[in-house]
Amino acid sequence: MKLTNLPINQNDLTDFIKFWSLILDGLYFFSSKKNIDSLEILKNYWNEIVQD
Repeated sequence: MKLTNLPINQNDLTDFIKFWSLILDGLYFFSSKKNIDSLEILKNYWNEIVQD
């Protein structure tokens, strides 16, 4: 995913990433046992997007 195509500046992008990281951490924390695997996959996927 190319972040350079997004019409926002770097600070907005950083805040966006921090925001979603908190959301995903919250979902992971409050999830039941059966949902942990799917949330872990979601977090891994998100981390890959951020790193690209």
